[in-house]
Amino acid sequence: MKVVSPSTMRQMDKIAIEEFKIPGVILMENAGIKVAQAVKNMWKAAKNGVSRKVVFFCGKGNNGGDGFVAARHLVNMGFEASVFIIADPDSITGDAAINLEIIKNLDIAIKVIKEEADLGEAKDLAKGAFVLVDAIFGTGLKGQVRGIAKSVIEIINQLEIPVISVDIPSGICGSTGKVLGAAVKAHQTVTLALPKTGLLLYPGAEYVGELITADISMPTKLVKSIDAEAELLDAEWVRQCFKAFPADAHKGTFGRVFIIAGSVGMTGAAALAATAAVRSGAGLVTIGIPEGLNDILEVKVTEAMTLPLPETPSGSLGKRAKEKSLDFAGKCDAVVLGPGLSTNPETVEFVRGFIAECSVPMIVDADGLNALAEYPDIFKEAKAPIVITPHPGEMARLLSTSVSDVQEDRIWAVKSHR
Repeated sequence: MKVVSPSTMRQMDKIAIEEFKIPGVILMENAGIKVAQAVKNMWKAAKNGVSRKVVFFCGKGNNGGDGFVAARHLVNMGFEASVFIIADPDSITGDAAINLEIIKNLDIAIKVIKEEADLGEAKDLAKGAFVLVDAIFGTGLKGQVRGIAKSVIEIINQLEIPVISVDIPSGICGSTGKVLGAAVKAHQTVTLALPKTGLLLYPGAEYVGELITADISMPTKLVKSIDAEAELLDAEWVRQCFKAFPADAHKGTFGRVFIIAGSVGMTGAAALAATAAVRSGAGLVTIGIPEGLNDILEVKVTEAMTLPLPETPSGSLGKRAKEKSLDFAGKCDAVVLGPGLSTNPETVEFVRGFIAECSVPMIVDADGLNALAEYPDIFKEAKAPIVITPHPGEMARLLSTSVSDVQEDRIWAVKSHR
């Protein structure tokens, strides 16, 4: 499933409205219906005797408009809905204003939270609800949450009542997942059309609860054509990676993986990588290990094999290991390079030479990445596809930046590396 930034989602909305001629009010209607259905499903899953009261907290934008629609549909389903607007109602425009007018005509209880004095009533009314709906801010929020909106979010979190957030928990940056001063801690988040990057990046991901992606009739043709920021590896994607075993299958049928890893004190990294490869379904797994550590590793692993390689006096891989490693890699389907290799200068030389000459698809991790921190252009010399798996510290070294910068915007970090 594609994952998009708020700006990409706004572009999709614009195309849907202008090129596909789908009125924005219809997209809002579909969004509100999905939110209402999520509320109903939560009520049905609750214990018998739970109230049918739902309290909405709505902002002045389209997120609030989605809340107005959901309130209307829930009332039609037999629920009792109350709506608190955290804005001047006269400032609400466009499709949201249309739906606000509708719920006014339906005599749905609407109250405005303008100042701190209004919070007491909101808190008292919310206490009787079985669920709160957070429709305060959408994915367009950029600045810090302050003032009355921050107070409302704090009350929502204090009430210990299940919360459903519309599109994204209010207060979370839709792009980076950063908490902008204060954020709603949701039990469920009904995100619209496609997941947003900020829902899947930490710390924002901790506020999402169960993530439900709602189809709001965004044209399939448009979804397929959009250049998304990321892909979500969901269950459907994983299923497509596995094929039925042929009746005459054997271990050679399922591919050969060569793991180049380990040094003195870090044989565990090699063993863990081998175990992961075996459990992921690889048929034949071989670990290239400094020869002096071979006996230790053979005790640690049972299903993986080992290939002793020339080592340095300190027990890490030596530069003489390159030719033997390249020769063995040529017989394999994939290579893992780096776990626990150390940053011994001779090992670093081995890593650089191996990457430049290996023609087999490769994952470079850990000390494999550390060896390239000062020579990131070596990736351009590679003869085969490479996947890198850096933690924030390793990514910061590759980009010559700080860990805090990487954590601030991980999508930026990935794009910078490309």
